Amino acid sequence: MTLTHNLEIDGKRLLVADNILQHDYLDGLVRRFYNAPFVKNEVGRPDTAAFPHWAHELDIKELDAQPIWKHTVNFVNNYLGANSFKPYRSYVNYGSFTDPMFSHVDATNHELTCLWYIVPKWHIDWAGETLFFNQQNEIGFACTPKPGRLVVFDSRIMHSGRPPSIVSQFSRFTLAFKMEKVTQ
Repeated sequence: MTLTHNLEIDGKRLLVADNILQHDYLDGLVRRFYNAPFVKNEVGRPDTAAFPHWAHELDIKELDAQPIWKHTVNFVNNYLGANSFKPYRSYVNYGSFTDPMFSHVDATNHELTCLWYIVPKWHIDWAGETLFFNQQNEIGFACTPKPGRLVVFDSRIMHSGRPPSIVSQFSRFTLAFKMEKVTQ
């Protein structure tokens, strides 16, 4: 595992790591999600409800059997404190070049979003970045969707996935784990 970025946007933490998943495992996830039943009902903000995007829900009760979840927990425990967060939602986003994607926050209290890029390969001209904004609505960080990359961030950071470009060879799949702070 390589921690490639460790930064804050308006005092909220954002971490990026690469080289966690084995290539064969990532390819299996790509195949699994390409064949998954997606539903067009995910909305980033109430004012964008007329433009939902595609999502596929995953059963939280089945996470412990998933190697990618174990990698996520290990990363969070190592960098943000052992057993300080627990999952409450897991799903896969799908985006193609025609899909609108809007800026949003995932939570208004201190939670975590763990976002994996589930793509077999990526090229800089294919777009699909996740943009993270500061309080002045300026881009504080742009994250390239490298295959198997993990982004862990404070859910209060405004962000937006960008659709892949029309020349992209692949759709944009991200696997999201939403985590809440464990209360003592």
